[in-house]
Amino acid sequence: MLKVSKVDLTSGSSFSPGGLTVVIGPNNGGKSQFLRDLRSKVATPRAHTPSISSADIEALPSWHGLLDKLASNLKLDDKGNLIFDRLGIDLVKSEHIRHHQSVLQPYMSGESRQSNDSQQQSALEGFGYFFLANLGTETRLNLIARQKAAEQHIVGPSSVAAAMQAAAPEVGDWINFQIRGAFQSDLIVDDSVPFQIGLVLGDAEGLPTHYQDRKSALGALRKAEEQGDGVRAFCGVVTAAATTDRSIVLIDEPEAFLHPPQALLMGRALARLNKIGAQVFVATHSAEVLRGIIGETRDVQILRLTQTDSGFHSRLIQSSDLEEITKDSLLSSARVLDGLFYRGVVIAESDSDVAIYRRVLEQIDESGSIHFLNAYGKSAAIKMTDPYRNMGTGHAVIVDFDILRDGSEFRRLVEALGGAWSSYEGDYQRLMDDIEAADRPEDRLAAADIAIQEMLAIVRSDRLPRDRFNALRYPLRSVKDKASAWSELKRLGREGLTLGGRALFDNIEAECARIGLFIVPCGEREAWLPGIVDYSRNKSAWTEAALAAITDGKLQDDHPLRAFMIRVRNFVLA
Repeated sequence: MLKVSKVDLTSGSSFSPGGLTVVIGPNNGGKSQFLRDLRSKVATPRAHTPSISSADIEALPSWHGLLDKLASNLKLDDKGNLIFDRLGIDLVKSEHIRHHQSVLQPYMSGESRQSNDSQQQSALEGFGYFFLANLGTETRLNLIARQKAAEQHIVGPSSVAAAMQAAAPEVGDWINFQIRGAFQSDLIVDDSVPFQIGLVLGDAEGLPTHYQDRKSALGALRKAEEQGDGVRAFCGVVTAAATTDRSIVLIDEPEAFLHPPQALLMGRALARLNKIGAQVFVATHSAEVLRGIIGETRDVQILRLTQTDSGFHSRLIQSSDLEEITKDSLLSSARVLDGLFYRGVVIAESDSDVAIYRRVLEQIDESGSIHFLNAYGKSAAIKMTDPYRNMGTGHAVIVDFDILRDGSEFRRLVEALGGAWSSYEGDYQRLMDDIEAADRPEDRLAAADIAIQEMLAIVRSDRLPRDRFNALRYPLRSVKDKASAWSELKRLGREGLTLGGRALFDNIEAECARIGLFIVPCGEREAWLPGIVDYSRNKSAWTEAALAAITDGKLQDDHPLRAFMIRVRNFVLA
């Protein structure tokens, strides 16, 4: 058998694959390309490939032993061709491979077999194809199709069903453990039709033991090949991967045709394949598949690929880092893991913030390459930045102006994004001093007194009690607002500062933007669209009206909100 012992990527990094390697990343990031390139490096090692510069392939137990075993399966025709017939790389159709013996003889002869790179490359070009299984989306639904029971010229099983029939009982038990979890049914080999072999779904333990009764019972069960795409795909991938004699298995988009719960179970099954023996490489777009894998094993290598005009970029991610995300109630509920399948991530403070900023960005960039997360507040945003920073995923945080109110929280967010607090501390303290010096508590007290008098007038009025309670909402909020200078600053943002304070804020804001922290300069979300959707304390009504206005194209190209989101996008995708 063959084993991929090392992969050198064109990005400049290298890694040594274990039993399971999972390739993730955004759309068009290079995941499927990586599998195609790995296939080429095994079967045609001299070929140029975009994502892999070279791959070291080992023969187990040795190249001599491997070629000797292959030679025992070769046949010679009357034209001097060595013939090797078996299921093709997709495990569906048989392929008939011919090489003239004069071409292959040097590698079948012990005296001329050398353990150097040139000999190994030549051996791979002749035989590497035999050790690959490629379970791609194009052929996946046909893996469990009914086939001829046997093809005499084929070396090995002539179908996945035949391979399952020939497999050890524990392999069949393993397959059905996975399939019962997904579909509450066993996958059973159906050999009741003469000269054919197929797979059916049912209760294996309930089948009669008498031949004729068993034949009738099998004929009454649901044929696997006639089930929905999800059932066929799941059964096909799991069964083929578990029964194949190929030592390198490539699986592209195992989530194809599956609902999210089935994709999760597929991930678990792929993780358990480590116990079967093949070296498995999986490329997936699905966070559910990834959750299933890392929830089942740490014995996995995770390669994140992205592609830009300058080429491929790669990063190896520790499975322990991802496991922490899945086990953390906040990070898992916020679907932080999903961000790994996008080119970048934007974290905002609330669902409404996410809705507004995403809608604006969609009008700027329709690629859908940025994932938005609701942090449920500023403190949680701090927690969410760590995974992306550790895994090399571009990310930014959008916060309201009042992040500056709490120096401790502001500092923690700066440092979470990789900033040095010493670069901010001086300007921040001077800005706080300027805000305090500009504050006029007597004015706020006078405004609060007016609001209190309004409240008393409402309480003493002759309105119905329920009407009086409803009318008290605004003056109650007003009293609370007047008690803090920050209530006005949150609404006005930069414009509520003195000239000196604005200069200090501009310095702080520019320094923050360099690390991916974007402070809303107008104060908060509801202050972005004056003249289009005026400021309102009714946040849900404002958000609904703002979304409608943005969708209707009422933001000009040079609108401050669009310019703000362009800055965010450019940082995340840089």
